[in-house]
Amino acid sequence: MWVTENVEFPDELVDAALNDELVLFVGSGVSLDAPANLPSYPALVEQLADEQGVDPPKPKTPLDGFLGNLQDRESAHERTLQMMSSTNADCNETHKAIMRIAHATKTPRIVTTNYDVLLEKAASSLSMDIDRIYRGPALPLGSSFDGIVHLHGDIHSRPDEIILDDRDYAQAYLLESWASRFLVEMFRHYSVLFVGYGISDPIMRYLTLGGISQDHPHFALSAASDKNKEEHESWDERGITTILFPLSSDASYEELPKALNSFADQLCDDYLTKKSRIERIVCSTPATITRDDRDFLVRALHTTEGIQCFTNNVTRQDNGSMQEWVLWLLEDPATSRPFTTSQALTDEELLLCRRVTDILASEKYVDTLCALLIQIQHTVGDRFFNGCFNLLIHECENMQGWAVKPLTVLLSSNLRKELDHAYYIDIKSLLSINFPIYLLSQFIFPVASYRQEANIEYSTVFWSAEIDDRHEDEPINDESIYFSDDFIEFSEYSIKQYSQYETVNKMSVVYRPAIEPHDQNQRHDETSSFFIEVLREYARYHADDNQAIAERWWKSGVPLLQRLSVSAITMSDRTADNKLSWILDKGIIVSIKKHMWLWHELMLLLHTSISEASPDIRGALLQQVQNININEAYNDSDVAITQYDMLDFMLKALPENSWQEASALAEGLARKYDYTPAENPDFLVWNYPIQCQPIQGIVDDKAFLAMLRNDPLHLLLLLTSQEDPWMINDTFSYQIPRLIGDDAQIGLTLWDLASSDHDKNLQLRAAVLSGWAYHKQSPTNLRSIVTRFNQLPRESTASFSDITIRLIHTQMEKADDVIPEDVLDWMDSFAATQWTERHVSFIAQNRADWENDPITLSLNCWPGELAWYWVHRIQYRKAHSSSNWSGFNEVERSALSQFAQAEGDLAFITHAPLLFNMNLLHELDNDFTEKIIPWMLQTDDTVIVWRVITQYHIQPNLRLMRLFFFKSLHCLLKKRLDADPRFIRGLMHIILRALNASDLTEAEKKELQQAVVNEPSHIAKVALIDCTVAQFTHADQTTRDPTWDIWLREYIHSRSRNIGTQWSNEERVQFSRLIPMMGNHIDEATQVLANRLPDYSDTEPYLIHQMFDVDVHISAMDEDNIKALLSFYSQLIRIPSIRNEISPREISQLLAHLKDAAAYSEYSELVQSAKDYDLYDLE
Repeated sequence: MWVTENVEFPDELVDAALNDELVLFVGSGVSLDAPANLPSYPALVEQLADEQGVDPPKPKTPLDGFLGNLQDRESAHERTLQMMSSTNADCNETHKAIMRIAHATKTPRIVTTNYDVLLEKAASSLSMDIDRIYRGPALPLGSSFDGIVHLHGDIHSRPDEIILDDRDYAQAYLLESWASRFLVEMFRHYSVLFVGYGISDPIMRYLTLGGISQDHPHFALSAASDKNKEEHESWDERGITTILFPLSSDASYEELPKALNSFADQLCDDYLTKKSRIERIVCSTPATITRDDRDFLVRALHTTEGIQCFTNNVTRQDNGSMQEWVLWLLEDPATSRPFTTSQALTDEELLLCRRVTDILASEKYVDTLCALLIQIQHTVGDRFFNGCFNLLIHECENMQGWAVKPLTVLLSSNLRKELDHAYYIDIKSLLSINFPIYLLSQFIFPVASYRQEANIEYSTVFWSAEIDDRHEDEPINDESIYFSDDFIEFSEYSIKQYSQYETVNKMSVVYRPAIEPHDQNQRHDETSSFFIEVLREYARYHADDNQAIAERWWKSGVPLLQRLSVSAITMSDRTADNKLSWILDKGIIVSIKKHMWLWHELMLLLHTSISEASPDIRGALLQQVQNININEAYNDSDVAITQYDMLDFMLKALPENSWQEASALAEGLARKYDYTPAENPDFLVWNYPIQCQPIQGIVDDKAFLAMLRNDPLHLLLLLTSQEDPWMINDTFSYQIPRLIGDDAQIGLTLWDLASSDHDKNLQLRAAVLSGWAYHKQSPTNLRSIVTRFNQLPRESTASFSDITIRLIHTQMEKADDVIPEDVLDWMDSFAATQWTERHVSFIAQNRADWENDPITLSLNCWPGELAWYWVHRIQYRKAHSSSNWSGFNEVERSALSQFAQAEGDLAFITHAPLLFNMNLLHELDNDFTEKIIPWMLQTDDTVIVWRVITQYHIQPNLRLMRLFFFKSLHCLLKKRLDADPRFIRGLMHIILRALNASDLTEAEKKELQQAVVNEPSHIAKVALIDCTVAQFTHADQTTRDPTWDIWLREYIHSRSRNIGTQWSNEERVQFSRLIPMMGNHIDEATQVLANRLPDYSDTEPYLIHQMFDVDVHISAMDEDNIKALLSFYSQLIRIPSIRNEISPREISQLLAHLKDAAAYSEYSELVQSAKDYDLYDLE
């Protein structure tokens, strides 16, 4: 990648920076230039030697060894720190450029052997926080670190801690090895870029002692000059790639900070920085673009924001410049892929393709689009083709003539591209703007899809695009645009293409039974139906002279066209003899068994023409009928039925006995083969309307009821003698219960009939009970049912226990009139007996399947149904008792106590109905209800209790909440709620209602808040704020405002202080959604976030859109909160993940909504931010 016109950084270095795998290794060369003006290592050595009155080292003398031999080493160390602490030294442009690169990476990592702290000064000048600064020998792990590492110490180190001479190096790199250990791990885990080093620097000698790992590529910046060639070779020998930068005319290093700054710009994710450079580049022309600008632009076009900047800017250029830049995209291999490949594209490539397509497929840029399509012609990629086609075809359908030219170019140079989704084309609109008909076949053509099952291959034929002109088979106007010669040719061609698949030929009579309009034509295939109908209507339009048309279609050999050919003859103005002669001459009748797809059209022609046919023609017809496939190996009866149906259909069009020869032949065939006239003999397949028929049993419903009424013993014999298990199941499980559900008296008759001794006695009575059990019975019928049930032996009733429980439950649940007292007594007794005899042995077979829905299980399991029975029984007694209600009676209390005290599987099923109805029961008898609720809470798992409550959004009344459910809820919140999100959300809805309730005390609400705060996971906390957002969305400001004062302020402040668990990013996202709806609390709410908005990169897009579509009441807000709201939206717009989701239209609507705040400077800042980020329509 060219970072300047003269400096190229390897792609591996760029990738390392982007992948957060780069370390910047900074040497003393960086601190030479003003205003740093610090000495290099050789200059430092000379100055120290001079101060100690020693001659400077001779050439090629190891400088670290020279310093190690100085008489006063301690003084040398102290003087070094003093010189490096010069107050006149300040960071230069190279220091700042290095820190800009560090700031642009995800994790800044800088290692330096310099003693100065000018890198820290550079960071401060850039308002960059460096959290960690290390000084040798106290170093971090080389495999994982961030911040600045002063490998050899810095000016804040003690003199004896810095590495200056050979003895220091030996200690750090050899004896104690703390420096070498750090570097070995660093080189193994990261790519390193050396800046400000020469190969002769002492550290390079020590680095090679441990070897430099080649797991990652490493690089060194070096001045490009002839005298440095040997140094470049030495870098390469150590496996370090040299990056050359030119010296300026005065041999200074000013090109180095330029290259580093440009690299930082490339890495920077700041939209405005990218935008500024892209604007400058696009204002010139591609022909004058420099290498570094080209590489910058290419990399920008592989990012979402870079694509947005580029496309926004090129649209502001004149058409000529626009065209140049678009063609540049195609000519550069690094940017042409979205437009020229049919392979999978990245998200960014898809965005670039879509944005460019959206711009070009418009009237303004029609010439540019045509030039582009001509440029790439046969190499147009699938995505670009489909994008252009989609936009242009819709413009054509909207009668926009300008779109014809580019669409013509697109289709002419790209033969039959596969469309990426179903298109419904309005052909009439295309023809109206003179769209070239010959190009229609480029996107409307049949496609076969094949699949194989059990060594059998199946094929399905569909159209690449569907024609959407006709949805009903109605006549076409004689002057229709469809009747041009070119379009008729296209229609014929399409039918031929469609019919090349064998499946179409075999199934055409099923898909399209009749060429003429007919109810049997279901029009499952609108496109082929369209072509058939256009050709048919064209033939009708030429009815006076369509022989040439019919002959052309017949000679095509295409079944559908041949059917159209026969239909054309039928519609023509020819005489009957002429029409029939045409059929006879073609030998269609004789060979009909081999061409059965012609059957309907042939039969229709014969039927409509025979009445006016001459005797000679009738004779010829009869002869051909008799000779149907006479020489073919067809079964006699198969041929005979064809002959019979043909004769019968012709005879139906004639007066009786008017064609005796044909009648005689037909009657002979009928006698020989026992034929009778068919209802629709002209159709090979007749599709009857689909109706949902009830399941029938041994006999159908009508016969069943007739036999029950007239011959019940015969019916009983049929029922008892049937052995087919499927027929038995259909009869006893479906038919009998259904008939009884319609008429309970049928059940009484069958019950009495079942008293006979036979093996299906119990099965029949169970079927009868099933019919009664699901329907409300009249008092008379109910008494009759109870009477018959009581007559059964006790051992027989056990077989019907479950269905009888369902019967009494249904009667009580649906009781809308008085139930006889004796029937009530029987039902109560039966219910009590069933519980007493069966509850001990009960086991729930499928409990695990219903852990999330105990209510539904209780409605489908006998213990649960008994519990529901008693709940409805109590309601019934209350509704039908006098006004003097005194609570539950002893029978009811006994039943409820048994259910409440149940354990295990029984508790899981019987507690659900009681918890579901706890408010009702408490209203009817508060003392007893308060007695049984603790029994259930002690027995049940807390989660199960709250699943019942939350499933149907039950809210325990205030007294029950205080007495029992506060404690239960606290117990639940102490668990880690990683369960079903729907359950957690239901739980938070209940808590939210409680927090907003006016009749709960502050202490109770605080206790509830604290329980949520201390809940071990963050899921419940996220759900609570999400529920609050949902409530605020549908509330006015008078409802929203008290929520903050009542509980939300204290709750959010506790979360922001990380009380309980860490305040997660997801919680902060949910809270930020509340801010626009906080009214006069917005300022305080934004301060809770410390003006640092959360990371929205993983936020669902619809949540982001909702933040910009909020009902904000500016008129009711004070000045500070209005300003806070405007600043909040300005911050949002600056976040890349937000900008990537919202559109200029949304921002424009927001600004229009906030227009009452236009007088504030914050509003102007918001508008300017929207403009800066291209999110506001300036028009």
